[in-house]
Amino acid sequence: MNTSEVKELLRLACANYTTWELNADLINLWETELADYPYELAVKHLREHMHSNRFPPTLADIMRVDLQKERLFTLWLKAKRDDAFDEFVRNGGDPDAFDHASWDKIVQSKTYNAPDLYENIIRNMFSGFGRPKKYLE
Repeated sequence: MNTSEVKELLRLACANYTTWELNADLINLWETELADYPYELAVKHLREHMHSNRFPPTLADIMRVDLQKERLFTLWLKAKRDDAFDEFVRNGGDPDAFDHASWDKIVQSKTYNAPDLYENIIRNMFSGFGRPKKYLE
């Protein structure tokens, strides 16, 4: 998210929460924390917050993660890692040479900057394609 998008997001929040004042410290904090967060998702979360909460949002309210989707996505990535490892060994690779660290970085990385990826993966998981059975049992 760029500076103008952060300011627009905060203006929207301030219009609804009239006791909340827009200031340089608030803009700088939100700009730093939301730098890699998609604007459309932040606006969606702010609007949901405004419809259900009479108090101004925190960054956690804006940057929230759908924990169920996060869990399923992590399980899917772990299953993909295990499949890649099995294929690596099946093709004669040394099990000790498999790059677990890179796979673990992928699994542990934040996925909020690709919200559509969740939907595609979950749709595929439950349509039978790529379903990580051993993790979902």
